[in-house]
Amino acid sequence: MHGLENVFGAGTSFFSEPLDGIVRGEVEYFANEPAFIPSENIPFERELRAPALRKLLKALGQNVPAGIDFGTVPHADILRFEIGYDRFFFFRPLNPYNSFTWVTAYVGQWNLTETFTNQDFRFGGQQKLTSTGVRTGTNAQGLTLQNISKLHTVPTDFVDLYPYESFVQSHLETAYLHGRVTPAITAVFGLDGTYAIPVGVTLRYSDSLLIDLKYIALGGNFNFPTGFFRDRSQLSARMTVLLN
Repeated sequence: MHGLENVFGAGTSFFSEPLDGIVRGEVEYFANEPAFIPSENIPFERELRAPALRKLLKALGQNVPAGIDFGTVPHADILRFEIGYDRFFFFRPLNPYNSFTWVTAYVGQWNLTETFTNQDFRFGGQQKLTSTGVRTGTNAQGLTLQNISKLHTVPTDFVDLYPYESFVQSHLETAYLHGRVTPAITAVFGLDGTYAIPVGVTLRYSDSLLIDLKYIALGGNFNFPTGFFRDRSQLSARMTVLLN
């Protein structure tokens, strides 16, 4: 949890006759937003500066310089935006009776602080994957009491957050059998190579019983926007019962 932050933004939407759909746009400037730089948020080397631990290490012949023994939270100015296009249309060969709903958008963010100060921000504290789990975020492997003073945070163990991140997302759905069956497909493609493609169908057996079936294909690099779920496609089924 963190305190309030200042956000300045504007948005607009209008119907375009040439495009036969709704065009929308939005932009926000997030001022001084809490961010993540591993060596500042979780500086393991500073833990050694705790008075009791520093005294113990000195007795073992290891000199740890004095200083603060806790992490700090860096901040960044980030510009976020979205440009979208929405449309309702009929495609009789696939659905003779109901229209299709198509919602698509290009979404991006620009970390102004990283661009103009060269600070190395990372993605929300997420550690990179290994064959057995995730990286530790430290150089702890191989350290002993004799050289523990060399402990430090390894920033490259965390997923990088590029100064400019963006992705394209598109959603298409329609309804059959008077709204009882609603198939839908969504595609999200990050410009750095990630993708997520959820495909699902909602079965409305009655107003109090819904059944959802969904398959999500995930892949690409371990980066924004799909994050931790790289190469872990998912199949799910859910039943919703309304009791009244």
